[in-house]
Amino acid sequence: MGTDKIALTVHGERVLYRALSSLVCSARINKVVLVVQPGFSWPDGPVACRIVTNPDFEQGMGSSLAAGVRAADADTEAYLIALGDMPNLSMLTLNRLIDAFSNSSRGIVRPFYQGHAGHPVIIDRAYREQLLAITGDVGAREVLKDHRNDVYELLLDDPAIVHDIDRPEDIVARTLARNVKVLVKGAGEMASGVAHQLFTCGFQVMMTDLERPTTIRRAVAFSSAVQHGEVEVEGVQARAFDLQHTAAATDFSGRYIPVFVDPRCELAERWRPDVIIDARLLKRQTDTKITDAPLVIGLGPGFTAGADVHLVVETNRGHDLARLIRHGQAQANTSTPGMIKGHSKTRILRSPATGIFDAEREIGDQVEAGDVVGRIRGQALRTSISGVLRGLIHPRYEVGEGQKIGDVDPRGDASYCSTISEKARNIGGACLLAVMQNTR
Repeated sequence: MGTDKIALTVHGERVLYRALSSLVCSARINKVVLVVQPGFSWPDGPVACRIVTNPDFEQGMGSSLAAGVRAADADTEAYLIALGDMPNLSMLTLNRLIDAFSNSSRGIVRPFYQGHAGHPVIIDRAYREQLLAITGDVGAREVLKDHRNDVYELLLDDPAIVHDIDRPEDIVARTLARNVKVLVKGAGEMASGVAHQLFTCGFQVMMTDLERPTTIRRAVAFSSAVQHGEVEVEGVQARAFDLQHTAAATDFSGRYIPVFVDPRCELAERWRPDVIIDARLLKRQTDTKITDAPLVIGLGPGFTAGADVHLVVETNRGHDLARLIRHGQAQANTSTPGMIKGHSKTRILRSPATGIFDAEREIGDQVEAGDVVGRIRGQALRTSISGVLRGLIHPRYEVGEGQKIGDVDPRGDASYCSTISEKARNIGGACLLAVMQNTR
């Protein structure tokens, strides 16, 4: 690296601090021992752990491991061995390792990601004397080799357990990896803004939607993948799957967002996500429960934080837009569209009848007040104002009388049709904050 890598900064935080954060914050770890070489000093101030200096550090990792074990309390149940250059260890992965050790009859737990062994490793105190005798640069490898029948191999869907920082390019390429699985219910405009933010920050994201999504702003919604097989929104691709292809979709390696036709959200039981975000904006609570995942977030009215979900995100425009609500509900639905250039309800296109929608215009078209956008059972759907047709329900869908099926943007900028709105970005940012705050 050309410098002390643990002092390098990753996304505003030192590598060492990131590597220690989940360990020192865990209520399930009695003590954290940090083994350092002589002359070590904290880059930005100390962290609550015991410092042990290893004067023989040049002999290799084995001497540092032995120094750490020697410094542990006499009644230590087991040793969790972590590395200082692996900055993405999450509390979720840590808990899975500890649970595996507690529930297994074997004395060693070793995590694996896609066939590769990783860290941290948990080793029972029964092997203490062998750990103290380790020399050279092999770490605990010899102990694991000598007791291979005592090793429980824990398979984790977490690249962070094998990604360390060895080269300058690893700072960018490897610190973005996260092991948190997020299921977004719904794939409409707001849900897509949420998924886009989480996906681009490296989280594992999947979405569910109806077989015939009623999304209006289809050009910026991952629900369009259901009609077309795949879609791209601001550089992020989504692909449609049915529930029979769950295994194939989970092996996507972060290249795209899988969207499942799954109205009852059966995927939650199969995939077991760490976070569920109900982004369907149904205005009332239906089938989402606070027990569905370790972290459950609801968008907009209809949810009660602390009862139905852990957190609610305010979706009403105004001062509190995107505010995280930890107790209580979001503002009630006003049924009034947001104001754009002096227009609110007049910019919304509603079906004049019940029937099949036959479109005569496309998203992105410039329209004048009174233009015919399409017809339902022969009745014309006309615009009330001039601007750009920013949203339109999928052609040949059956719609109900009075149903919202289109949106005219009076600003007249066609580029707005294919970019995520400021409201969706703000709500997506709130969800990103909520997930990062509660999964570290």
